[in-house]
Amino acid sequence: MNDKYTFLLVALFLFSGIINAQNSDIQFIRDSYNSAQENINYQLNEEIPQDNMKITVNQNIAAIGPQTIEYTYYFDYVFLDEPTYEYTHKLYFATRSYNVAASLFSYEEFLYNENGELIFYFLRENSAYSELDFEIRLYYKQNQLIKVIAKELKEAGDPENSDDYVKTFEAKNDVPEYFEDRINTIINLGKSIKDIYLKVDGSF
Repeated sequence: MNDKYTFLLVALFLFSGIINAQNSDIQFIRDSYNSAQENINYQLNEEIPQDNMKITVNQNIAAIGPQTIEYTYYFDYVFLDEPTYEYTHKLYFATRSYNVAASLFSYEEFLYNENGELIFYFLRENSAYSELDFEIRLYYKQNQLIKVIAKELKEAGDPENSDDYVKTFEAKNDVPEYFEDRINTIINLGKSIKDIYLKVDGSF
């Protein structure tokens, strides 16, 4: 077996290992997201007690008009001392929705792991000046972006119907050029969203 052939086999083996590890990370994030959604749905259906916090901000912005920002936080209880039942809250999921007057509507989701790190971000935007809704999904591991899925959806289209998507972009360790600057701010945004929760939660 010549050296060139050996090198190609080793490279292929290493590349396959990286792809398998990344697929495993993505599956873990998706499983975590599904588990969070299941828990939230139980709360919404009043099948279990509600463990969440909601914050609403109403403001009138000069040259833009009225704006409403709504934050919703979902958390678990973590008991620190069983005999005294001392506990703390651990945030695992958050949403933020807001408008820019009547021209733009935005909805975001933030999924956190056990260490409080952002591992998934979802955004859907609808603009009055566009016939398309925009969606993006970002997957993270240890604050590093590992996967991007971006889609443009027909206005009032069905997210479950692939025929309603007019453009789909998907890449690993890459981002759409027109959205690159914004994507680079998402990790800090996830921390800011969590900081708002911690400041309010810590006041109780």
